[in-house]
Amino acid sequence: MATLESRNDREGTLSNAGGTITAQDFYLLTMDAPSNHQQAFNMLQLLGGQPGTLVNVGDYHDDIKGLRVVSQGVDHKDQNDTTLFNVTISYTNSLSLTQQGNSEDPLDVPTKYTYDQVDELLAVELDPVTGKRIVNSAGRPFSAITENFPLTRIIIERNEKTFNNDDAGFYRNTMNDGPVTINGDVFGNNTAKIERITGSPQTSSDGTVFYKVLYSVLIKDSDWRRLVIDRGTVDKDGKPPGRNVRLDSEGAGLLDGAGNFQTANYDNEVIEEILFSTMREENYRPLAL
Repeated sequence: MATLESRNDREGTLSNAGGTITAQDFYLLTMDAPSNHQQAFNMLQLLGGQPGTLVNVGDYHDDIKGLRVVSQGVDHKDQNDTTLFNVTISYTNSLSLTQQGNSEDPLDVPTKYTYDQVDELLAVELDPVTGKRIVNSAGRPFSAITENFPLTRIIIERNEKTFNNDDAGFYRNTMNDGPVTINGDVFGNNTAKIERITGSPQTSSDGTVFYKVLYSVLIKDSDWRRLVIDRGTVDKDGKPPGRNVRLDSEGAGLLDGAGNFQTANYDNEVIEEILFSTMREENYRPLAL
């Protein structure tokens, strides 16, 4: 029976880059008879079940918590003795690398989700505490007050059998029609916007072509539809505001939701808002995000 034994411990390697640990162990495989490297590799798989050998892809390291085998290789130790082979075992604690190493079929690699924060700069006209317009000491609205509002960007990466740019273009710059579930989280109607969908052709070890597809989805808890204050420089009859109408810095007065100007009774001022869409709504369920 062939034997697998650990080499000198001083020949191993280990590195830590930003928390991602990669390492290599070296072994000596002794075959019962002269063999080529394919036969040695096949024997390596048979010996993989032996305790402490660390030769099976996906096995955990015995001593270092979180490290898993991601690759294995054999080469002749001595060209004059074809019974001896060097064995190299590589392992890491990187989830993405272990997923790649464990998956023979690239389409079986689990989906990867990355979360990031994006700040949206918006004009602010209403005080969120009082619900009233923000005005100066003369009672006039300010022309330009802005605030950053944090959004969540979710990057979804997965391998897919095909990629069609026309289909991707259908969903780009749209918002979700109906709830959408992403990585177990449910987002309500009009709160998810697909920024982009891209595909990159890849070739697996057996020659199969697949695509690495990336989805970028921007989450806005409030709503991707636009909400603006109902105001204008003329009313529904085309008449300009009278003297009893408070004007903003652009000469526009508040309308009452029915096309009429509100008079300047500041304490009882009601802010009417208009809701509208600038993007199409699409059902994201076929994307299985």
